[in-house]
Amino acid sequence: MKKIILALIFISVGFSKNDASAEMSMQEKDNSHRDMSLNISSWSIEDAAMQTKITSVQPSPDGKYLLIESYPPYVDDNKIQPTEISLINAETKELVWKTPNDWLCLTAHWVPDGKNISFLRLGDEEKDTYSLIITPPHKFEPIEIAKGTWDISDYFWSPDSKSIVLLVGEEPIPEGDEDYLIIGPSKSKSLLYLLSLKFPLKGHIEPKLLSFENSSFPKISVKPETMISWSPNNEHIAFVGIDPANDLERVFNINVPSGKIALIADKGKPNSPLYSPDGKLIAYVADVEERFPEKPFPIKKRHVFLKAVGEQTSQKLASTFEEQPTLIGWFPDGQHLLVYEGYKTTKRLYKLPINGEKPEVLNANTEDFISTVSLSPSRKDIGFLSESLDRAPVAFISSLENFLPRRMLQAFSQAIPIKNEVIQWKSFDGKEIEGILIYPSFYQTGKTYPLVVAAHDGPYEAWEKRFMGGCYDNVPFSPAVLSAQGYAVFLPNIRGSSNYGLEFARANQKDLGGGDFKDLMSGVDFLIEKGIADPEKLAIWGWGYGGYLAAWATTQTNHFKASIVGAGIVNFIAFSLTTDTKGFLEDYLGGPFWKNKDLWLSRSPIMKLQNANTPTLLQYGSNDKIFPPNRGKEWFFALDEKDIPTKMMTFTKEGHHFQLYALSRKVALTALVEWLDQYLQPSSKNKQIKQEHID
Repeated sequence: MKKIILALIFISVGFSKNDASAEMSMQEKDNSHRDMSLNISSWSIEDAAMQTKITSVQPSPDGKYLLIESYPPYVDDNKIQPTEISLINAETKELVWKTPNDWLCLTAHWVPDGKNISFLRLGDEEKDTYSLIITPPHKFEPIEIAKGTWDISDYFWSPDSKSIVLLVGEEPIPEGDEDYLIIGPSKSKSLLYLLSLKFPLKGHIEPKLLSFENSSFPKISVKPETMISWSPNNEHIAFVGIDPANDLERVFNINVPSGKIALIADKGKPNSPLYSPDGKLIAYVADVEERFPEKPFPIKKRHVFLKAVGEQTSQKLASTFEEQPTLIGWFPDGQHLLVYEGYKTTKRLYKLPINGEKPEVLNANTEDFISTVSLSPSRKDIGFLSESLDRAPVAFISSLENFLPRRMLQAFSQAIPIKNEVIQWKSFDGKEIEGILIYPSFYQTGKTYPLVVAAHDGPYEAWEKRFMGGCYDNVPFSPAVLSAQGYAVFLPNIRGSSNYGLEFARANQKDLGGGDFKDLMSGVDFLIEKGIADPEKLAIWGWGYGGYLAAWATTQTNHFKASIVGAGIVNFIAFSLTTDTKGFLEDYLGGPFWKNKDLWLSRSPIMKLQNANTPTLLQYGSNDKIFPPNRGKEWFFALDEKDIPTKMMTFTKEGHHFQLYALSRKVALTALVEWLDQYLQPSSKNKQIKQEHID
């Protein structure tokens, strides 16, 4: 038997690289910025691993500034990726200031009166220590107003800018002693603390716990990472609470001075409560009741609801396309709500009337992908990121009433000429399936190319028209890198994906590895018939649920010459008993395995091992609680037992997404390309074409 290869990768190194910059409106083409467009054939693994990640884009109350929170390229090989907060003048598009390079800053917010900006700073020596800092916008003059060892997930300013509610996590304490622990369900919760500010500020302010013990709901805990909304009169807070007795999520309204709590909504897992500008209404998102003949599917219809403060009944607003709306905020007129949702390979911004009429699509005139949407405290402007398949994310600002986005100058904008196409084809049962095709660099019509089929995570996720030059969705996979190496990359949105309506999303219930896999293979056949894909040089890659399909595919067909299983499932029963998302497979497979064992076993790759013959690379994050790496070891040792070429890599400082270390992304991408090159042996003609092109 060949030598076993089990690689354990310890990542603690980063790289740095300067990016070019340019200004371009969403309606303009990249032709006016040829100086920043790079040759796709030169796009490297390091280019992909070193992309800046922007996590927040917030306009000031008057719309004159834009507050941006980002993870820039690494400056220290021995530290995790730093965070940076920058202030941009929206009129001149110039940088006003940014936080020091040696500060670890996060969770920046405008103070509603616009006179200050606040953010959290993680302690240099004491990593569990947070400082709450404010600074005026015109000049970086930080003042520490509070400090403690809180686990703050977010905080929310009152409209009058005089109070702050901190959302503080409280870790569960496991039972046991020094020698053993009793493992049980996690009961993590969050607490609300109140900071009351008095100006001029003098020293640190001690937060006060908002207790529910003397209320009519004494045992209610606050849902972690919930949205909190202040009433316009600064006296009430709407939030999502959880009853520990039954784990039901409900929307509550607390009177801050008295501590009195009122129940607002208790059905359909309500979330995102938002007070209207006049304080008379609270909007929230919740499930819509449906009649199911059997166990309900996990993806349920959700709508925006309205409830008048003090009233018992609620009003359901008009539906959006996907019926999975994300509530951003209120329009200034108090008659419309700003809603965000996926639509096929893009995202939509909706203006949703509260009178029940159908929503208006605000960004209907652009195909650019919009994300990270924030509403200014005055509700007059929105900030967001805009990107496309060939252009890195850039910060934009727009008036909310008149949607005309303006691009902000950023020093980390890049564009690469990726030839791409959104394609549609008919699957085995006539259902139309859509996907994205990334062509190889210097593609020539009439020639076939090695094809990498990429299955997305989920199942309820989708490939979208986001920038393909970095590590897509923070996993070690970059279509631009593969295109530069001469591969075509196929990104299918198979049944079960999001963004195509709930009927499409529910089409793989009790059928994982069935219709979804057939959709994928019918797309491969379509590309072969079009003369793009070389049928002798096919590979499959996947992450999470996609990793499951990458393993499953090798038990169903011998068409693939190589498989890359990223954080995949190979044994449904073992996975269901060890993951943090225990109910995930039960929802998709029609109940627990002891009630439906035939389906659980028949759709597990490990039970079809006798059919597997494909060389397989496995990549997992050691800290992945959703798709634990031990599940990958099962597949690794099983394939090795059959003498099938296999290699497993576990990254000790990463979880399900590779967010911390550029080096881990670089090592994983390098291994991916080497595995593909070894088993697909791409033709040297691509290199010849590149040379001819350069000459």
